[in-house]
Amino acid sequence: MPIPNASAALQSPVPKKTGADPRETAAMRPRNGLKLARMALFTALAAALGFALSGVPNVELVTATVFIAGAVLGPREGALVGAAAEALYTSFHPMGAPPPPLWIAQVLGMSLAGTAGGVWRRFPARSFIRSRFGAAAAGLLCTIAFDLLTTASFAFFLHFDLGQIIRSFIFGVWFTLLHAAANTLIFALFVPVVLARLAAIENGPPGKQTGGCS
Repeated sequence: MPIPNASAALQSPVPKKTGADPRETAAMRPRNGLKLARMALFTALAAALGFALSGVPNVELVTATVFIAGAVLGPREGALVGAAAEALYTSFHPMGAPPPPLWIAQVLGMSLAGTAGGVWRRFPARSFIRSRFGAAAAGLLCTIAFDLLTTASFAFFLHFDLGQIIRSFIFGVWFTLLHAAANTLIFALFVPVVLARLAAIENGPPGKQTGGCS
């Protein structure tokens, strides 16, 4: 049996550690904490705006706020903000909490708005999609998706047959059109302006840029 070469064993390279560098982990903590704080701020703001306008029919700022959160923080964070904000708003709505299927549809629909904001920010800043027209189209699509989900869940909760489901969509089309028109206008007028302002605050004065909004 051959005897191991002790000198060769001593000179062999030491296996590298595969764990994360503690210095890198410590450096990431402030950034993660800041992102969590921003998510909490957007969640509270969206829910508060929902309560503030709860008495105004077909006009709400929750969708636009959640979309902006996604554009600032990213699609995953935007989805979480949308779900949390809508869960708060719909659970404590002045007219009472909705039935579970409608509650789930509302939370899911608003999380899609946050995801859409995160996808929207990935396009070049001067592209057509990032223009006012693109923002208006995003508001229209987010609102239609939200209203379709909520209408479908309502029909499911009441065990409608096919004919009743079709009639419920026809009956709710006017609400959807008014809601979509309001959000299309809100997105076109405010979303690009707010995002530009947030980017300016994040980057600071010219020559002192500190990074993006994410």
